[in-house]
Amino acid sequence: MDRNVEMRKFVDTWISDISPMAFLVLEENKNMTRNCTVRFNGQIGYGILDGPYRHIVDIRARTCTCRS
Repeated sequence: MDRNVEMRKFVDTWISDISPMAFLVLEENKNMTRNCTVRFNGQIGYGILDGPYRHIVDIRARTCTCRS
């Protein structure tokens, strides 16, 4: 029971609705995506270019080659 009270007090110190650790991960991901180029592929979705890497996002199937 004490742990629940401690966690609620900790949550009250947050400056947004997102936890501080999740916010840091979000900021890191935003910084990484600034170097990416998104190109529309009329057939299946989008192509993401990240330097030498290329990923295809299929909107209909909701898949990405980065997750395969």
